[in-house]
Amino acid sequence: MTPELILAAESTGPSLLVVLVPALIIAALLIGAFAWGSRRRARRRPPVTPGRPNGPRADSWSTPDDEGR
Repeated sequence: MTPELILAAESTGPSLLVVLVPALIIAALLIGAFAWGSRRRARRRPPVTPGRPNGPRADSWSTPDDEGR
């Protein structure tokens, strides 16, 4: 047997570190992107609809006394 054939037979696949390190980096990036996107979405203001101001209308409040009248 030649030395090249012996070395090829000993190496059956990629090293564990070659697979594990990039997988951990990708997982950390995905978790970080999700957390960052969630924070951005939470800080976003609600969209403004044309013709209607934001907030409750002045005539939208009713009390129990007003119901019977």
